[in-house]
Amino acid sequence: MDAKIPSELVEFADVAVDELGGAAAFRTLLDRFAMLEGKRGGEFYTPPSIVRVLVEALAAEAPGTIYDPCCGSGEILLTAALQTPGLAVHGDGLNAEALTLARMNLALHGIDSRLGRQSIDVLSRPGNGDSSYSYIVANPPFGLRGWSREDPALERSWLYGPPPRGNADFAWLQFVLERLAPGGRAAVVMPAGAAFRGGRERVIRQAMVADGCIESVIALPPMLFYNTAIGATIWVLRRSSNPQRELLLVDATGLGRLSQRAQRELSEQDHEVIRAVLTDWRAGVTPPPTRRCPPPS
Repeated sequence: MDAKIPSELVEFADVAVDELGGAAAFRTLLDRFAMLEGKRGGEFYTPPSIVRVLVEALAAEAPGTIYDPCCGSGEILLTAALQTPGLAVHGDGLNAEALTLARMNLALHGIDSRLGRQSIDVLSRPGNGDSSYSYIVANPPFGLRGWSREDPALERSWLYGPPPRGNADFAWLQFVLERLAPGGRAAVVMPAGAAFRGGRERVIRQAMVADGCIESVIALPPMLFYNTAIGATIWVLRRSSNPQRELLLVDATGLGRLSQRAQRELSEQDHEVIRAVLTDWRAGVTPPPTRRCPPPS
């Protein structure tokens, strides 16, 4: 590497810190880095619009514990901790690089946390008295293949049935539910296909609906992620002794506007619409079933 480059980077970082402050400068550089990394950037960074929907759907209250099993660079935990002071913050990273970023991100914002590293093998291992958490948030890698060394049905027992070996989405959902404390709530990002795929996933999904552990599913608009138009959903899960026998389906696919960098972002009004629907639902108010969002622009 050219000897001038490191000194120029340090000088640039110093200017950014002077103008923005250390925490804001770090988040700005992280956002830029994730965008330049393209698809790989999505492995460790969740865009702000998605983070906010996750955290607001969680509606966490202190005191309590919040956990992210694949915390990336820690932006979801950070947003939750800043919004709800007094939460005990826990998380695990799936690789050392992302875990380092998460520790820096939280420390620069003055957030105490307990972060560790875990292998993807954790999905197929039986739980051995694992800790339980009041709140769980996660944006796991979509459609992960080969996450289990053999047929998941042979490796351990599952709450709602063994997921397919070729896709870890429903392994993540059950992993989260296993670690959710009674009365707790989780918000997990899932690909749109998780809501309608067949086979083993259909069996698991039916069992989850019948058990009342799915509070709502929020369908997000496309192009919220960096450098991909893939759509996503947020599954809001509950562990309750008196679960609801209905679940709320929120169609937010028509919300958001394209920013200058050809990425969709949710406005303050968009966030308020989603938050109001969830708040009303939890208060026992059923939204009109025919209400539709405007088409994407």
